Amino acid sequence: MLSDDPNTEFPIFMSVNHYEKLPVGSLVMPRRLRKPTHAVYAFARTADDLADEGNAEADERLRALDELKSELDRIQRGEVPLTPLMQRLQREAIAPFKLPLQPFYDLLSAFSQDVVKTRYQDFGDLIDYCRRSANPIGRIMLHLYGQTDEVSIAQKRRHLHRVTTHQLLAGMLPSIGRRAASISRRTTWKNSK
Repeated sequence: MLSDDPNTEFPIFMSVNHYEKLPVGSLVMPRRLRKPTHAVYAFARTADDLADEGNAEADERLRALDELKSELDRIQRGEVPLTPLMQRLQREAIAPFKLPLQPFYDLLSAFSQDVVKTRYQDFGDLIDYCRRSANPIGRIMLHLYGQTDEVSIAQKRRHLHRVTTHQLLAGMLPSIGRRAASISRRTTWKNSK
């Protein structure tokens, strides 16, 4: 499912045509961080779309996410990734900034969960999902900004995780509202028969 064609990869300046419309690598960001931020976004956007866009079956989605995990494994072993997406991530973000790979693995774990889990039993389950889907981006951004020592990370992580978790939860609210409205319409329609 991953393309070997470099023309299918994300451009340097990200399009805002995706329905998520997230600001990525804005002009207020230091120039030296724009390319790595775009590369990280391309990885995260691709993985998220593999998990929940299109008509692929669950097993096909999981295989595609496993391909990305295999690419991370290659990077961890010091090998060159096979796909242009991951070559770019390695070249523009991971290698020059010595980014830890765990946040990328955490993202893939969360996106794999998206494929197989559609409901959460309780708020704790949802927060665990946020820990793996939103918080890794914050950890990656800390590293890009040079906050790599354990003391700096520990001091900022709690606040950062609150911000990224709240952003993700706030982003979920519109879809929760749409789903609730859809369920309400279906229930009303069934009861009116």
